[in-house]
Amino acid sequence: MVSVMNFSLLKFGFIFFIFSFQTLSLAQDLNKIVEPLIPVESQVGVSVWNLLDNTPVININSKQLMLPASTQKLFIAVTAVKHFGTDYQFDTTLETNSEIKNGKIKGDVTLRFSGDPSFTSEELEDLFYQLLDRGINSIEGNIKLEAPMTRVKHAPGWAWDDLSICYAAPVSGFIINENCVLAKLSHDKSNKGVITFPEYSPLEIISDIYYDPKKLQPDCRMEIESVSVNKYRITGCFYSKKTKRLEFAIEDPQLFVKDYVHKILQTSGIRLEGKVIQGNTHLLKTTPHLPTILALHKSPKLQNLLDKMILESDNLIADSLTKKLGQDVFNARGDFNNGTTAIKKVFNQLGGDLFSAKLADGSGLSRYNLVNAEQIMQSLKLIYQNPETQSLLGSFPIAGKSGTLEFKYPFNHDPYRSVVKAKTGSMQGVQGLAGYILLPHKPPLAFVIIENGLSPLVKTNSKSSFSAQFLKAVIQHIKEQTEKTNIKKSL
Repeated sequence: MVSVMNFSLLKFGFIFFIFSFQTLSLAQDLNKIVEPLIPVESQVGVSVWNLLDNTPVININSKQLMLPASTQKLFIAVTAVKHFGTDYQFDTTLETNSEIKNGKIKGDVTLRFSGDPSFTSEELEDLFYQLLDRGINSIEGNIKLEAPMTRVKHAPGWAWDDLSICYAAPVSGFIINENCVLAKLSHDKSNKGVITFPEYSPLEIISDIYYDPKKLQPDCRMEIESVSVNKYRITGCFYSKKTKRLEFAIEDPQLFVKDYVHKILQTSGIRLEGKVIQGNTHLLKTTPHLPTILALHKSPKLQNLLDKMILESDNLIADSLTKKLGQDVFNARGDFNNGTTAIKKVFNQLGGDLFSAKLADGSGLSRYNLVNAEQIMQSLKLIYQNPETQSLLGSFPIAGKSGTLEFKYPFNHDPYRSVVKAKTGSMQGVQGLAGYILLPHKPPLAFVIIENGLSPLVKTNSKSSFSAQFLKAVIQHIKEQTEKTNIKKSL
């Protein structure tokens, strides 16, 4: 029995030695191959690890703090799973502590939001129709709007000219339809721009834009200006004959909710004798619900929200979860400050270290974020190796098949297609990619590539990005070495 065990240990040690030797050889080869690829006009941070023997393959400026863009979402992903669990759901409720008699609530009703990033106008309507299902058609008091997050809806370092666009929609305790209104831009016979959007949206858009079919205006562009709360003016010109899709972020989500509740009351026939007013916006983790839950909506489970966040790089989900984590960890109103502090705290509980990182939000949208490749690598290793967070492995975009890598050139072609699964990240001057190289019968590799200081002109004229060239070099080298090994075996 002892000799069999010793033989098994010897066999395992021999296999481990082979893979360790292969890692060393790969590292030496890649250092030579990659050196000519490193750009001279921008800065790169790179880390590659062999996940089978948990050893580094190559590191380039891996400790240098850089703007991570959306690769930063991996931090809130692993910490949210650790703290809440994959089955966690946001609750949105209608509740009261008043008597209900003859179809009338004899007092106030609280509409309690939780910061659910997936909550829709249809689901809000359903809450009120649940009242009708209970035979309630009248409210004697007020409807109080309550939420657990501060009124600071944008993180420090978000670009001011992004704030009217939906990918930078306000992160509030009050969320409906991702705090975004979709509209369509067309033109009439006089070439004046016409903007249409759903009638139920409590939003005002002034159109001072025109269609320029002959391209008489050489610098033709559209500009969106915020006139007042939830009111926009769009100016300039456009060339396209096709209907153009526009997105407008809701500046004041609480006012948006208030207006929408009024519309629901009108269409549902529920009579409100009081007003729709602001209630408690200091909700804590320990703030109890009122005695009677009149209606309840539960969000999709956390795993489903994280699947969408990573696949589609959804900023609102990332930052809503960041604020929720801050509220839950510190029993305080959720905000960006306690949310990012909570990320660091929970990440540390998982065995990671973000001490030197500067986190201003959870999404990576802020220009104040500073993270290095080694820290993002920690999250990739946790996802691959830690049973608590392994559910996130299935959330990553797969090159040429899903998410933000489905159509992204050149990753939708060989040699990347189906081999690379990774979280993307990009903003002006920044590109990032963090994920895994999964080749058949080869040790899995985790990689992080961050590039800062990218000139838009250089990016436009370049055939492929540094990340694409780097990964191509790695994949092709591994395949070439495999072919050489197979040829030797056949001789």
